[in-house]
Amino acid sequence: MSANAVDDPGRRSTRSRHALIIGALVVRKFPKIGKILDFWGMLGIAIPGTVLGLGFAPGLLQPHVAVLGRNRFCLTLAGGFAVW
Repeated sequence: MSANAVDDPGRRSTRSRHALIIGALVVRKFPKIGKILDFWGMLGIAIPGTVLGLGFAPGLLQPHVAVLGRNRFCLTLAGGFAVW
């Protein structure tokens, strides 16, 4: 398979159509499988968001702020490089 075959726009649109058709069939014909796939698909977004939220919460609730000139630095967030 050549490199041009992978990047062919026609192939990409065909793959997109096939994915759309398969996804619609799975969700409509097999709703339990569709719900499981939705759950697993959202884990990639939910877990990092939860971890970031839990990490930022202490820094936002009790920030350790240093003032240097006109800049304020929140030492708890982003390893001490958050400036506002």
